Amino acid sequence: PIRDAAGASPWEYRNRIQAAFDVRQDRIVAGYFAMRGPEPGAGGNGEDRPIINVQECPIQHGDNVRLLASMRDAVVELGWPIYDRRTGRGLVRGMIGQVGFGSGEAMVVVSTTRDVPDRMALVHAVRRRILNLTSLLLSVQPKHTPELLGRIDLLWGRPYIEDEIAGLTVRLYASAAVPPNPRALPLWLEAIARAADVSENTSVFDAACEEGLVPIALARRAARVVGVAPDRDAMHRAWENARLNDAANVVFYTRAPQGVLAKLRERGDRFDCLVVIPRGSPAPPALFAEAKRSGVRRVVCASHSPARVVADLRAAVAAGFRLTEVQPVDLLPQTSRIHCVATLVS
Repeated sequence: PIRDAAGASPWEYRNRIQAAFDVRQDRIVAGYFAMRGPEPGAGGNGEDRPIINVQECPIQHGDNVRLLASMRDAVVELGWPIYDRRTGRGLVRGMIGQVGFGSGEAMVVVSTTRDVPDRMALVHAVRRRILNLTSLLLSVQPKHTPELLGRIDLLWGRPYIEDEIAGLTVRLYASAAVPPNPRALPLWLEAIARAADVSENTSVFDAACEEGLVPIALARRAARVVGVAPDRDAMHRAWENARLNDAANVVFYTRAPQGVLAKLRERGDRFDCLVVIPRGSPAPPALFAEAKRSGVRRVVCASHSPARVVADLRAAVAAGFRLTEVQPVDLLPQTSRIHCVATLVS
């Protein structure tokens, strides 16, 4: 069956804002890309889509809108040229802001095409405007792309902010490793734990754990959790988050998850449940085949849309698992996306 969707407050829920900068009628504008642009012949780099100049946003935490306004004013004060998406010239691309709902900490990531001419001037201009600033980062992205994240340098403070999510202390970095809705995340984590049928005797294998939030949440109920991070940086951050929460029964690896699962099987380790939450492309079918060989009894497939989870469900069914339930969770209200948590059994 498909259960009724779970969700929290649909307003002022986002703890993260990502905004591009542009110049319109000799004034700096900063905000979101519009869905469609009036100019034909786009090259796929966002140059055909106008930027909505955000002055207020009902789904953003109020501090995020203030971070955006402060950065817009700081760039005006510094007089640095704005990146032109059509010509590829200019310096300032945009910014990413992130706030801790519980901690009140704030992060600002300034995205540019190259290093800035005066880092200390940028630090002073931002700190003077944002009193709760905890982290100020510079992201250098030289490519002709709308992507804001590139090489990250710490300008001031810490490279992360801390917040409490579902009773856990979590470090949030510039990369978007955690869905941006702290109020609804406990419902999502509960849906995953319920689908995994976690108990004190359960062993769980999370094939795409990012920076460890899901494994650490499951470790509070499970006997043992193994998480596979996408790279070494994410793995180290997952270990950090585990130590912050005294999660001694969780272990992290990196590399291909099906390879890790196979090596653990050869070593004699057994898992009751496989959790699959791919961030980008679907999980490899070999992962589900290896899960079947390893004696996994339950599979939990989660994604930010029904369309994205279909490929994983097909691969799991082809490997011998049966779909029994889908729990929608509205993590991104007022958007076209709805997260899904699907349960499959052997």
